[in-house]
Amino acid sequence: MNSAVPIIFIPGILSSQLYLPENGKKIWLSPLFLKMPDRMEITSPLTVKNNETDQQTLPGAKREKGMMMKELFLIEKLCSAFPDRPVYYFSYDWRSCKKAAIKLLEQIAYLKKQGYEKADVICHSMGGLVLSSYIGRSGLDFFRKIICLAVPFEGSPLLEKLAVTGDIHSIPNAIAETFKLSKEMLIEYPAAADLLPSAEYLSVYPLYRKGIPMTSEETESYLAELMPKTFAAGRKFQRSLHRNAYKTLLDYPNSYFGIGVGKETTQTISLEDDGEIEECIDMSGDKDVPEYSATMCGRVEKLGFKRFRRFDARHSELLRAGEVLDWVIEILDSD
Repeated sequence: MNSAVPIIFIPGILSSQLYLPENGKKIWLSPLFLKMPDRMEITSPLTVKNNETDQQTLPGAKREKGMMMKELFLIEKLCSAFPDRPVYYFSYDWRSCKKAAIKLLEQIAYLKKQGYEKADVICHSMGGLVLSSYIGRSGLDFFRKIICLAVPFEGSPLLEKLAVTGDIHSIPNAIAETFKLSKEMLIEYPAAADLLPSAEYLSVYPLYRKGIPMTSEETESYLAELMPKTFAAGRKFQRSLHRNAYKTLLDYPNSYFGIGVGKETTQTISLEDDGEIEECIDMSGDKDVPEYSATMCGRVEKLGFKRFRRFDARHSELLRAGEVLDWVIEILDSD
């Protein structure tokens, strides 16, 4: 048995580097993608590296930093605050939440073979859906503490906007446009449908057509037309999280939730003429994820201040803001 408690970090969409399985060359966040864009299509198998590498064993320059170094501050803070604890950056193929959850099974199996009986886990954005999917399959037995940061439990209207307009800026990272991920490619990713606003979210913030709310049946039919290959599976995935994971997370006394608020955030959209849209925006969110989604339609708020915190921060800022990082360290350091 290994007495140390490792820390696992699960990043969000686009934040894991992906590699070609036949030669190990990096395709995502690499100029190679510009030469071989078809290799990022969902039909092309890709792999990840270094999930079994303890970040503590690497010099700072060699540690996983995530896309555009967004995760650097968190990884460095964890390594600095807990020098005697292993820190793992869990990379996964973010094109599919379901496949990523299966990959997490492999990661947990590896840690168990190393003699670890428990681990603390931090997840950001879509990483929280990956973790939730794992919990729905395998439960909470291996986890000691769980920290969810800016998780779109009920999806994000930005994915509606992407499906309707093809605006790549709807994906929370401008680099998606730089690397020319097309709308056609993105909407065939299962994860894109997994991240659509859930049926429960849409019951409060419906999709509109020329300012008139669409019925749930009209909305479901419309979204299914936009994502014909992935929509049904996405809805099935969301229902499985509601049925098998979310209540478990809420009831677990050592799960914690941090969300960003105070930023202009799209709550829903209205379909106008000629493919144009009007965005309904307010300040209750982190710009990418509305507060209503990050709180599981308000359920998380009922947990109280001990387990739920709001931070005046944008989506990616929850990975580097001092107040957030201090809160994370305090949770991991407490009995």
